[in-house]
Amino acid sequence: MNPWRLWYTRPAEQWVEALPLGNGRLGAMVFGGITTERLQLNEDTLWAGAPSDWNNPNAHAALLEVREALFEDDLVRANALCKSLQGPFTQPYLTVGDLILDFDHGAAATDYIRELDLTRAVVTVRYAVDGVNYTREILCSHPDQVLIIRLSCDRPGALSLTARMESPLQSTAAVSGTDVLVLQGKAPKHVDPAGHERADPIRYDPSDGEGMTFEARLRVGAQGGQLWGEGDVLHIEAADEVLMRVSAATSFNGFDRSPSHEGRNPTVACVSDLDRSTRKPFVALLYAHLEDYQALFGRVSLDLGATDAVQQPTDKRLARFVEGDDPQLAALFFQFGRYLLISSSRQGTQPANLQGIWNPLVQPPWNSNYTLNINAEMNYWPAEVCALSE
Repeated sequence: MNPWRLWYTRPAEQWVEALPLGNGRLGAMVFGGITTERLQLNEDTLWAGAPSDWNNPNAHAALLEVREALFEDDLVRANALCKSLQGPFTQPYLTVGDLILDFDHGAAATDYIRELDLTRAVVTVRYAVDGVNYTREILCSHPDQVLIIRLSCDRPGALSLTARMESPLQSTAAVSGTDVLVLQGKAPKHVDPAGHERADPIRYDPSDGEGMTFEARLRVGAQGGQLWGEGDVLHIEAADEVLMRVSAATSFNGFDRSPSHEGRNPTVACVSDLDRSTRKPFVALLYAHLEDYQALFGRVSLDLGATDAVQQPTDKRLARFVEGDDPQLAALFFQFGRYLLISSSRQGTQPANLQGIWNPLVQPPWNSNYTLNINAEMNYWPAEVCALSE
């Protein structure tokens, strides 16, 4: 049994239970549902707002007052005055939305397994329904810049499903041709932080105003059966195997440029990534992904010993960890941290934010932004420790 995996015997019920995938820029949280699979999507440049002056011109004067209070040992007053040193809240990091797959088979599944293999950066979901074994293999490729989903089964023609995309941001979805689904949207001009809302906490400009635009594209290929689009849904009927590719991009064009007036066209990047990956079969996509990822993940090994606890699902191991007979779980936790950093921060991407690249909300905790007092630094501690150990 592979000791470097997180695995469970049921689908995720909450977002925090879903399994993360990422290539540094694109992120996905995989829920592993039986009749409905949800893949929550992120792209690391999708933020609310526009370039602004975040300086606080009154900070210098406030600093003098803080020092005066400290010299007088009035810590309560000094603490209150420190708030005058702060600038305004920054804008939040946002979600692209969800890819939803609805399967046309029963919900009474047996032999269910949902796992994330840290050595391969691949999520696999397996189960059986009415004597048919179904498998999903999902990965986020850095070399090819797409999310890849392979659906298979051991009975010809047993795969029937629909695919749709939705977003909590202003957006529309529509089928393009017979095999592509396009989600296009616009981010808010302003979002109040959670806990500091006003009457209108989420505000959008008109289509020609401020607000980053974004796009996600899904292309579906099916072996056997039928594939067609209708409105904002792609239909797959009686297929033997299905291969999906997802690309995403935004109009972000630099920290000092308006993403709406000086932004890039996200369609160009989406189409380019999707077309390039479509020229490769699944085996070639998987090989390129593994070669790239394992060159990073394989740099560090950690052996703390192992007991029979490694044979248990991860949630059960966590519940029993206080019993003190599972040293390998600590090593797994260490390697999971390295996995998350590799998956949320690669050369040429944005730095990992407070939640890496994974966020489902329009008003996430602490805006899912960058807090430089300690949190951004902590994200990179695993890389620093591993570099010192080499």
